[in-house]
Amino acid sequence: MNVSLVMMVRNAAGTLERCLASVFDRPAPLADEAVVVLGGPSTDGTEVLLRSLESRWPLRVIALP
Repeated sequence: MNVSLVMMVRNAAGTLERCLASVFDRPAPLADEAVVVLGGPSTDGTEVLLRSLESRWPLRVIALP
């Protein structure tokens, strides 16, 4: 089954990693899942955190203006 999760985030550095961990660190992850994160203009380092999490999980990050 294909599953896609699209998240829009802005100033989410305090909760983003925990949120994504709940998606990816499951006992039985789905084989065909796609996670797309749309990052808005944040002032708390959300974009930097997203870029670092791309190496940990298969994310597609799209920066919004």
